[in-house]
Amino acid sequence: MKRIISIAIILSLLLTTPVMEYSFADTAAPAATKITKYNIQKSYFTISWQKVNGASGYQLQYCHDRFFLDPRTVDIPGAGVTSKRVTGSSITPCYLRIRTYIKDGDAYTFSSWAVSDNIKRSKEAIIVRVTKPNGKAFELRSAAKQKVKKYDTLQGGTTYGNTGWFILYNRNVNKCKLVKVNMKKMKVTKVSKVLNVSHGNSVAYNPSTKTVAIAHGPYNYKKVTLVDPNTLTAKNTVTLSLPMGTEGVTKRRANYFKGIISLTYNYEHHVYVGKPKGQSGLIYFDNDLKAIRYVPLKVKGGQLYQGVDSIGDYNLVSQSPYKGKRYNKITVYDWSGKYLSTVNLCRRYEVETIFHRDNALYAGYYRSYYVTYYLDKWRIRVYKGKRRKIKNKIRYTRLVRDNYIFK
Repeated sequence: MKRIISIAIILSLLLTTPVMEYSFADTAAPAATKITKYNIQKSYFTISWQKVNGASGYQLQYCHDRFFLDPRTVDIPGAGVTSKRVTGSSITPCYLRIRTYIKDGDAYTFSSWAVSDNIKRSKEAIIVRVTKPNGKAFELRSAAKQKVKKYDTLQGGTTYGNTGWFILYNRNVNKCKLVKVNMKKMKVTKVSKVLNVSHGNSVAYNPSTKTVAIAHGPYNYKKVTLVDPNTLTAKNTVTLSLPMGTEGVTKRRANYFKGIISLTYNYEHHVYVGKPKGQSGLIYFDNDLKAIRYVPLKVKGGQLYQGVDSIGDYNLVSQSPYKGKRYNKITVYDWSGKYLSTVNLCRRYEVETIFHRDNALYAGYYRSYYVTYYLDKWRIRVYKGKRRKIKNKIRYTRLVRDNYIFK
């Protein structure tokens, strides 16, 4: 891929943790300020902003990267201060943002950022393909020693610590294999025997029960098979339900429950999070995969819902287009289902799964295409008693299916 960027574009939409090592207060967030004027020169910049009554001060950040991957921070105490001049050996190009804070003892509460308008937001979050420590590409199918047209298609995936579990699907028999990966070395350590888990649409690891849960997906959306994370053998299969009486469940939602498209596990809340098929919502399940809450979502249609991830109080839902000219997307919601933001991912590929590890977000991509190549074939032709060697170009096509992990 030609365009590359860190996952910080996504994390910047999710996290409000300040660069300064402060704890957070329980007070309400202060009002955000607005940048009224700024002037950026080669060795300095000036910035002015609106005063916010009741604020303890302002936190200013400037950076050469428009996504603030490595910003410099200036603490400006006092609500009455509304301008600042910052000097440096090399300021330009420079991007600015500022936010209000309230200090309560040693705890700080921050507002949202006000950002300078010289930042042009990219329509597409560019991603980095995960490689082995030696820099060589890590392609899941070939690393697992599986043949094309067999177990060759990445579906669900998840990680916990330095271990990852990923599904390779065989569309000819509608069965799967589970691949165990050392994420630190990016090395396949084990491949399961054939698992009867249909599409293997989604994978979640539960550290409380020490099991890998595989959501079957198409042909059996209500089934989830529990697998031993070490031996990769199936333990038992659970049939999901959405009974009346569950928090947030209406009669219509219960009657139209067809199962789940994708599944993940939230380590902080100790619940499974599933995206129901054909419904705009999320379902929280306990450790026994019994529904405990339904959270409605405001979802725009027109795309295929593939993966889900849950980080702290945030739920992330990935979508792939039915046609290749549209963006893949990750939509971010809070724990109560409130829409927060949408991040456009690349086109051309199909997002199959999303998961997080070490404060970074990852996506598993599947790609299928044909490679055309030509080979020279010589033949002997006899003309007027003379033998001539004639060259013909023979056209061949070869199917390629590869599966990469992106950060």
